[in-house]
Amino acid sequence: MSGVVPALRFPGFEGEWVGSRFSSVAQLQSGYAFSSELFCDEGSLLVIPKNFSKNGRGKFAAAFCKRTTEKVDKKFQCKSGDLLVLLTDLNPSCELLGRPLLLTKDDEPVLLNQRIAQIEVEESLARKDLILQFMQTAAFLLRIRETATGSTVRHTSNKTILSTHLFLPSLPPRTNKNRSVFGGGGCQAGGFAAQEGRAGGVQIRPDATAFRPNPPLHPRRRPTLPGLGGEGTVGRCPTTAWV
Repeated sequence: MSGVVPALRFPGFEGEWVGSRFSSVAQLQSGYAFSSELFCDEGSLLVIPKNFSKNGRGKFAAAFCKRTTEKVDKKFQCKSGDLLVLLTDLNPSCELLGRPLLLTKDDEPVLLNQRIAQIEVEESLARKDLILQFMQTAAFLLRIRETATGSTVRHTSNKTILSTHLFLPSLPPRTNKNRSVFGGGGCQAGGFAAQEGRAGGVQIRPDATAFRPNPPLHPRRRPTLPGLGGEGTVGRCPTTAWV
């Protein structure tokens, strides 16, 4: 896929955004089918569909928690900084299907349950916060809904996610280690605000005010950067979610 030059620029970054498949920058670790006979009030915390939200943060209040005494392999143990994705939505409207969940330092470690996958990002090729933001765009979520299977309970798959096309910076922009490029898309670190550059383009500067995604876009429109307002068209290829 050819590169694109977005309308919004990062200071010191002038290159194209390079197109690739999701599978070229990340892999998915599927969850484990825990035995319901070992569910309990005290034990290790399981991540379940009720823990997912529309903003990429986990909901781990007592009412949304399920625990188990079952012991599993280390690959099913998730901690702060891990990125998860929901593969099954109990709601036919698919409000949470394909939504990401980024575990933070305030979250308890969790066990990776069935129909939830961990996204293992190759950090030399992509930044996890950009992947998180991409998975909250209207284009990506539209693709997930349109390819979902099932009627009452809706499903997506590892294959569907991994075959999605996306654009990412060819070189990761440098930021303060305590800040994230995107503050309004569910990232843990501080936000960035837009300002007009001298050449007429828009640059990004650290600021206390985070980006706020615009209202939901028309199904045939796309953001120019993941999660941010702008115009364009979603690719007609059914395996493509343009960003």
